[in-house]
Amino acid sequence: MKQFSKLEKDYFDAYVYDTIWSLAYLYQSHLLSNQSIIGIFKNVLENIDFIGDTGRIRYLNGGRIGEVLVEQFVACRMMKDKTCRIPCYEEEDDCHLTVVKIFLAKYLESKDDSPILYKLNPIMWHGNGPPRDRTNQTIQFEHIYLSVFISISICSGIGLFISCTFLAFNIHFRSHRYIRMSSPTLNNIILGCCVLAYINMILTLWPPPPFINVMDFISV
Repeated sequence: MKQFSKLEKDYFDAYVYDTIWSLAYLYQSHLLSNQSIIGIFKNVLENIDFIGDTGRIRYLNGGRIGEVLVEQFVACRMMKDKTCRIPCYEEEDDCHLTVVKIFLAKYLESKDDSPILYKLNPIMWHGNGPPRDRTNQTIQFEHIYLSVFISISICSGIGLFISCTFLAFNIHFRSHRYIRMSSPTLNNIILGCCVLAYINMILTLWPPPPFINVMDFISV
């Protein structure tokens, strides 16, 4: 016993102690009764009522009933009346980590009634409220101004005209010695791709939509 008394005590030791006493009470009732084990277990479990290390011991539908206390670990500044009302960060001065009692659910004498909920203190959060449990997604529409559309269309039209002019010039003078030395076929392919690119630029922006996808705008 002396060796066990030197062991460090845990918070749940009292619950284990009360559970053993409940089993002892159940076993004693079984010895004093001639009923079946299942019937004795149900009857005795519903009638158990004693004061243990963790408070009043009572059972309902196979589960223990009693007081349920909800607490919150919060870093706050202590007031003059020893209450914690202003949350803070532990790195700040006069900021201490303490436990604040939030809710208390308590049964009355009758086990059939619902427990009564007592609000002891408000829940405290750093900032304007509880931390977010997900990322907020904001949909923002981006539109092209008419002036930008006109400017891009004019530049694309000029580029289209110049590309068509060079392409016609290259085809018309394809038999010329200097033209043949400059790889006319490759030049025609490049100019044709430029024509298609400028046409695609104009057709993509016409008619000018009120809203456009950001990736489409980047690709343009």
